[in-house]
Amino acid sequence: MAHRRGLARSAYEAVVHRLDCAQGALSQQLATDREALRMLADPEKAVTCAICRPEAVLGHLFD
Repeated sequence: MAHRRGLARSAYEAVVHRLDCAQGALSQQLATDREALRMLADPEKAVTCAICRPEAVLGHLFD
């Protein structure tokens, strides 16, 4: 599953969205699951979208 990396205008470098999230529809950058996890590992770089909650579906990588 790919995730959108929507650039945020905040203290964060990016906001990670699921592909089907309307909030990330304007973003042209795509990330793989592993890339999204790497970005989210550093809370100063990226955060997850509070609407689509991509972290909920990224958990399958730990199974």
